Amino acid sequence: MTITLLFELPVMRPLLFALAFEMLQFEPQISIEFNKNINKKYSLVVAPGMGISLHYGPDYKSDLDNRGKSFFATGPLVSGLIGISSKGKYDNNRIIGIRVFYTSLFSDKTSLSPGTVFGATLESYFQFKWI
Repeated sequence: MTITLLFELPVMRPLLFALAFEMLQFEPQISIEFNKNINKKYSLVVAPGMGISLHYGPDYKSDLDNRGKSFFATGPLVSGLIGISSKGKYDNNRIIGIRVFYTSLFSDKTSLSPGTVFGATLESYFQFKWI
């Protein structure tokens, strides 16, 4: 079994939300990834994580045609990933898995109650060894 400490810095999601919806959705996090070999090529991956969720934009009742006022909200992010890793050339790993997450968002606007987000994403990423 191998254990890896990861710092996840999202790039595509913040760019897509900014360009498509004029919103900020930025959720960096730190994860501890556990890899258990299934065979020589594949391993099971489990990765609990914690981070911060930063949001700037309208509330959930808004849509593209009926946009509400934008506000800033932030809160803790807790997540967990389960997936499969396959070894590629040069010992690089390709990982595909499902990440479930929970965040509670708190706004600087006192009239807004805290928001809760619970969801899941299908993730695919590459790992490269530098050392």
